[in-house]
Amino acid sequence: MCKMITFELYNVDNAISNCKMLPRFTDQHIIPGKILKIKVKNTTQVSSKSVFNNKLFTRNIISSDALHTATLYLFFDKIFDSLNGNFDKIVDGNIYRTSVKRNSPHHQLWVNSLRVLSTMRFEGKNGKDVCVPTIRNWTTTIRAFQTLYKVLGSVGIKSLQPHNLNQDSLECFFRAIRNVGSTNYNCNTFISAYKTLVLNNLVSSHSPGSNCEEDFAEGSLASFKNLFLFSTPSPPSDKIITADFSLTIH
Repeated sequence: MCKMITFELYNVDNAISNCKMLPRFTDQHIIPGKILKIKVKNTTQVSSKSVFNNKLFTRNIISSDALHTATLYLFFDKIFDSLNGNFDKIVDGNIYRTSVKRNSPHHQLWVNSLRVLSTMRFEGKNGKDVCVPTIRNWTTTIRAFQTLYKVLGSVGIKSLQPHNLNQDSLECFFRAIRNVGSTNYNCNTFISAYKTLVLNNLVSSHSPGSNCEEDFAEGSLASFKNLFLFSTPSPPSDKIITADFSLTIH
């Protein structure tokens, strides 16, 4: 039902090309064959507050069930924002896109969200409940953030920016390491590949083809000199370690 109402909203919004209320909505957000499954950004945009507002605004034009769908979208939009806060203060009125602090609204939202998520079920085409890990993963993530904040608070850390806690960089790093030319690294070849990747990626704020946001931070440059400051001693000539690389280096 959510899918059909969103598709209906997309068609209504596209009726007047020069007056779109959702300019970011494209076929890649709606059409099944064009959806980029690896792009989480598209999912968050579909479940954003803007879509919620427009569904409320057009509820008398599209299906009357738009109100329920909009409420669901707003629920997940708040959770997304609370787990992706990147500001110390409130920006554009979004109280959840901020750092998690002692008296911030994140804590009550997480408690309420866990209660709502525990009542959610996925229904299959035959009308029976189906086992989908999505809800369980949401619950695990929220509880992990609750625990993490308590642990950090116990050692004197009073503010947490959830946006900095993601594995995009780690995934891209190991994928790039494998693409250098080998999947069976020893210490020396790994260090060489790491230095090469650091040099290549510092040239650009965004790795080509990667599924992550641009990074304009300069923190890596502060310790960049340490990468080459302490050179690894060369092994004795009788213990030279060799490694086979493929002829094509990507």
